[in-house]
This record gives sequence, structure tokens and C-alpha cells, in this order.
Amino acid sequence: MVDLYGKDKRNISLPSRLQPLNIEDSEMEDQKDKVVIINMQKAMYDIRIADLETRIKRLETRNQELLDTSNSTESRIDSTDLETADNIAQFNRQIFVETSKTDEYNKRMDMLNKRKAEEKTTHNRKQELMEKQFSNTRFELTSKIKFLNAKINTLEDYKVTKPSLHEKLRERNELMAEKDIEVARKLEDIEKKHNIDTEKLKNEMHTRLFELAGTFQIELSSNVAIPVHRLMRESILVKNELIQIANEYMLVKEKNRRKEHNFSLYEEEIKNGRADKFRYVIIAKIRRVLLNALREMHKEMSRRQDLYTLTSISYEDSLKLREDAKILADACATRLSKFEVLLHREQVKLGLAKYSRRKLKAVIRKLIDTLYDVKYVAACALKITGTGEDILEMGDTQLMSHLLDILSRPKLLMSATKVTSTKSVLRADHIYKIGDLEFEPKHINIDPQKLIKEKEPSELSTLKTLKNLGIDLFAESDDYVVADQMEYATKVTEDFEEEASNESTTSTQSFEEIPEMELKLMSENGSMSPEDETFEDVETGGE
Repeated sequence: MVDLYGKDKRNISLPSRLQPLNIEDSEMEDQKDKVVIINMQKAMYDIRIADLETRIKRLETRNQELLDTSNSTESRIDSTDLETADNIAQFNRQIFVETSKTDEYNKRMDMLNKRKAEEKTTHNRKQELMEKQFSNTRFELTSKIKFLNAKINTLEDYKVTKPSLHEKLRERNELMAEKDIEVARKLEDIEKKHNIDTEKLKNEMHTRLFELAGTFQIELSSNVAIPVHRLMRESILVKNELIQIANEYMLVKEKNRRKEHNFSLYEEEIKNGRADKFRYVIIAKIRRVLLNALREMHKEMSRRQDLYTLTSISYEDSLKLREDAKILADACATRLSKFEVLLHREQVKLGLAKYSRRKLKAVIRKLIDTLYDVKYVAACALKITGTGEDILEMGDTQLMSHLLDILSRPKLLMSATKVTSTKSVLRADHIYKIGDLEFEPKHINIDPQKLIKEKEPSELSTLKTLKNLGIDLFAESDDYVVADQMEYATKVTEDFEEEASNESTTSTQSFEEIPEMELKLMSENGSMSPEDETFEDVETGGE
């Protein structure tokens, strides 16, 4: 037995090298008052010291890696500084090119002024030619009048011979009606004969079938047993019922298919009708305004036609009307130029949106590739059996950061030696086509926030035109959001028109002065209302 109160009072679960010292011996009496470190604590401290040394080594390697990354980032900063210097030099070159363009545009203005003087002389010559053409057209019209008089005479002759022609036509129609009646009678006789023959053939076929059935039953009753005969009759009846059920099922299935097809068609038509309802209302309102404007224009043209009579027309009135027409043509040309500038701006905005879309797609693809790489590396790491002690001691977050660090090393090396892309945003001079402005507008800098806010397609100046005409498209609806979008679109188009009016200097008058002059001439002549000014805008942009 073990003496629990004597010398054998020790921990029986530990080996002898980890047992505490026996301080009850005579030579160890003086060590009772001292602190005694047992062997188990000493072994535990040795293990912790070894663990701390491994952690110190791992942290030293991590510090070395961070130093490497800091050196690589410094090299990247130097490369970006060089790139910014190159970009600044390139921008300076672009500024020089733009200044040279402005000088060239000034030269063009001088050339346009010279051309204006030349066109004035050519205008006088054209006026003389138009007077000659007027005399020629007068001669042509008189000849046409004579030709029309000859046609009228032929029509009078036709009126004289009209009764005899009608009589001949009536006789022909009666003859055709009699022939139709005779043909219908013959067809009826043929159909009756056909029905009689078919009935005879059916009766003959039934009699022969009954005879064959009787002979078959007699032979069957003499050769086949009665139960088998009954089973055959029942199987024939069941088969006939199955055929009838199958036919009814096919008919019902065809009806259901047609109903489903018709339902889908009706549903699509209902959706299209609901979608087009608001557009039809807008079109109806615009057409109503257009009809009013056309009536006013018709009245004005009829009034002008009365002025062109040979008795009341004068040379001064013709000159005045010609100048009015020229002013209206110039106003239409300037308005067309405004629309071309607005179209150019919309195309530039569309190019910027496409560029940002491609950029976002590239970023998303890059992130997806990174996630797939992480997934693949994690799957490979889970399959590894023999790993180092430092990886075994890592947690989930530390292991993920370590793997991402390994993946980012080759990308950092590639980014340190990257080449600047030559692909840039679509330039304005590659989009715009020279029209009535006869010059290329400058590049437009658009605020990115404005692009983000303006998600709805721009209505250009259509809404402004309708507002000038006095049309409120949203008067009968409670959709305040759409009304706010319309107000914002009109504000943006006004800003665009102000910028376009500052840029276009080809005309002798500015874009703001031409409508004022046009309205003044209209009020003096009493020819057109202010609604006619926006007639062409509504016609081009309404529908």
C-alpha cells in the first residue's frame, strides 16, 4: 500500500523527472523557506519560450515582406510622377493646338465676311434672274391654261355622249345578270345529281357491309367459342370508346391551345395599349396644335396669294415679302444649327457613358477573377496534407491575408512595369459632322454628377417648345416625378442652348437677336403668331 503520510506522498501520474523535490531530507532542510520551481513548470516555460521564438521569427519575415512592398510602392510612386509629367506636357500641347484652332476660326470669320459681300452681289444678280423667270413662268402658265381649256372642252363632249354610254353599260349588265342566273341554275342541277349519286353509293355500301357482317358472324359462331366471341365484341366496343375519347381529347386540347394563344395575344395587346396610351395623348395634343398652326399658315398664305394678283402687287411689296422670307429662312437655319449642336452634345454624353460602362465591366471582371483565384487557392490549400508549423498556427483571417498577399505579388510587379494605354474617351472632333455651322465645335467638359442624375433620355428642346405653345402634358395626371424630370430636362436644354449661342459666330446676328427680330417683323406684318415660330420644332421633335 502507498503511504499517504510518509515519504511516498507524491503525484503518482507524473514520471520521476517531473516529480517535485523531496525537501524532508536532512541535507535539504534549509531549502524549505525558498521558492521551488518544479520540473513541470520548467518544461511549460521552455515550450512557451520556443513558441515566442517562432512568433518572433514569423514577425521578422513579415516585416521583411512589408519592407519589400514599401520599396515597390516607392518605385510605383516614381513611375506615376513620370506619367503625370508626361500628361502635363501632353495637355500643354493640346492647349497650343486649341489656340491655333481659335486663330484659324478668326481667319474663317474674315473669309465669311468677304463671302457675305460677294453673296450680296450675287443676290442682286439672282433677283434679276428671278424677274426673268417670273415672265417665263407667266408664259408657261398661260399655255397651261390653254391646255386645260382644251381638256374642259373634251369633258363637255363626254357629257354629251354620256347617256348613250350609260345605256350600253346597262344592256351589258343585264346580259351578264342573265348569264349568271343560267350558270347558277346549271350548278344547282349538277349539285343535285351529285347528292343523289352519293346517296345511292352509300346505300349500296351499307347493304354490302351488312351482308359481309352476317356471313362473318355465321362463320365466327361456327368456329369460335361463345366467351371468345363476347370478349371480341367487348374489345371492339372498348376500342371504339377509346377512339371517341381520344378524338374528344384532341378537340379539347386544340381548343385550349387556341385559347392560350389568344390569351397571350390579347395580354400582349393590352400591355402595348397601356404603354402607348400616354404617347397617343401627347401625339393628339401636338397634332391639335399643329392643325391650329397650319390653319393660321393657310390663312397667311391665302392672304399673300391675294397680294400677288397683277392688279394690286407692287415692286416694293414683293421686295418686302422676299426679305421676310429670307429672315425666316435664316431663323430656321440657325435653329437647325442649334439642334445639330445639341445632337453633338448628346453623342458626346453617350460616348462617355459607354466608356464608363466598359470601365466598370473591366473592374467587375477583375474582381470576379480575383475571387475565383482565392477560391482555387483555398481549395488547393485544403487538399494539402503536409504544411509548415507557421501555417498550422494561423487563423482564418491570417491565412486569407497571407494567400491574398501571395496573389498580389505578381500583380504588383506587373503594375510597376505597366504601359500607358493609348485608348481614350471618344473625342468630339471624331463625332461631329460639319453641317450648317461650317465649323467644328470645341470639346465639351460634362460634369460626371450631371451624367449620374440624368438617367432619363434628354428631350432636347421638345418640352420647351410645347411649353411655349401653351401645352401642359401633365395637367391631367398626378405623376409629379415625371413633371420634375421634365423641368430638369428643360433647364439642361436652356443651358445647352446658351452655350451653343456663345459658340456659333457664323451668322451676322446672335441666336438671341434673331428670334426678337423675327417676332418684330411678324408683329409689323401681322403674318404669323408666336406659335408659328415653334411650328418646325414641334414637327421635328414632337413625335
